[in-house]
Amino acid sequence: MTYSVNLESTYNHEAASDQEWSVPINLMISKLLRLGSQTVTIQAGIRYWADSPDSSPDDWGARLAFTLLFPK
Repeated sequence: MTYSVNLESTYNHEAASDQEWSVPINLMISKLLRLGSQTVTIQAGIRYWADSPDSSPDDWGARLAFTLLFPK
């Protein structure tokens, strides 16, 4: 199991309001596993918006990823 924290930020310098920053914080858990002969990574987590414009999504969100791996 792998645990990670990811912080992203964007700034809209053309926005007319005082809320130009978007700052989501992602808390993720991922697991590398084998399904038959295929290696995959499954990842899930939650997202909290520390700062965002009024037009952005809700304060909380979810993220889910499934990645097929093809090692050489």
